[in-house]
Amino acid sequence: MRLPLHKLILAVIVLLLSPQAFAENEKCVLPAPDYRSPNTSKPSLHGVISNIKVDALEIEISSKTDQNKIRINKQTIIFTSFGGYVAPTELIIGDRINVWYIGCDSKKAGSPPLAAVIEVIR
Repeated sequence: MRLPLHKLILAVIVLLLSPQAFAENEKCVLPAPDYRSPNTSKPSLHGVISNIKVDALEIEISSKTDQNKIRINKQTIIFTSFGGYVAPTELIIGDRINVWYIGCDSKKAGSPPLAAVIEVIR
């Protein structure tokens, strides 16, 4: 049995607009050094490093009173906007950065959120 064309089109539209379809389109795509694919997720956070600790960074967002703390670990990938890798010990206060949290979502990344990728803009 064949569906009429208008019913088939309607079924396709309903499938495309279902919550599952939106969930599939919201996958976390992290950037890679030397290449940012067109479907890379937006950074979770933009700011300037205001304090550096062994396992955390404090990031100034818009003013000195607006601070966010993020965690970093050995799995956090850090590179410059040109693609060269950066060791955590090479980060300096005043570096402008983009941060992608684990899962691209602060709720999934813990408290304070764990950074999956840090892009240093020098």
